[in-house]
Amino acid sequence: MATKGILQAMVFALVFTILSTHQACGEEDCYRDKDLVLHKCESDIAVSTPYVRPRLDSQCCHAVQESTLCVCRTLAREEEGRLRISAFKLASVAKDCGKPVPSGENCGSMDPLLFIILKKM
Repeated sequence: MATKGILQAMVFALVFTILSTHQACGEEDCYRDKDLVLHKCESDIAVSTPYVRPRLDSQCCHAVQESTLCVCRTLAREEEGRLRISAFKLASVAKDCGKPVPSGENCGSMDPLLFIILKKM
């Protein structure tokens, strides 16, 4: 009888440990998607050019549609400066290609509140 109680306590502890561990280990790796989107959309998200809505059949839109939505989250401010890209244009391209960035999600140096404005445009 005591063995059964100990076994139940061990199973409970194991289940509790599995469910309460930090979930960062399971975070998806989207750096490859980010590199692909940044490469294919380079001319669309460059700081030095005016924003032009990409065509839905463009390579940029195909890359955005095939990527996960974590591209913006992994975009660092340093990358924006070094690559001379605009996080606002990246979010606009994602919206225009049919895969908008969710409200409240960071996109590089862009404030999440700006997504509310972007969605209304």
